[in-house]
Amino acid sequence: MLRDKRQFDAVEQIVRQQGKIRNFEKQAGPILYRMMITLEEISGNVPSEMNAAHKPGDTFTFICSFDFCDVEAGVLFDRKTLRPVSELWITKQVEGAELPSPDWIDLFIRLLVERVVLAKDGLTLPIYLFGNNESQLIIQHDPGKGKMS
Repeated sequence: MLRDKRQFDAVEQIVRQQGKIRNFEKQAGPILYRMMITLEEISGNVPSEMNAAHKPGDTFTFICSFDFCDVEAGVLFDRKTLRPVSELWITKQVEGAELPSPDWIDLFIRLLVERVVLAKDGLTLPIYLFGNNESQLIIQHDPGKGKMS
């Protein structure tokens, strides 16, 4: 399930009003899945051994959630170097949840590299992804800056 479905739905409504989803679906077909990447404080979602290894404030915690499976994937990045400083972990949101395929984890990591590590305009999170088997529509929105791209 998405980490913040209400926030995702609000962004989706704006993107629909802008015609971006209509244009996407016209070119690539209907949206089949949604994915969200958020920046979190170190919290209970981070395995305790990773919490102990890093001081709060030294790392970014990135969490990826999906609308099609009840798990979250997470990874810690150093704030200064923007390099990973932890292994990736998976947290089940409900008992018996199925794990995402490696392709979904690869997409999460690829988006972090492309949209965070290599970004020249700073961190713009959350990242919202609408996709199907043909293509993806990626929206970055910083509510504090009123910026959506």
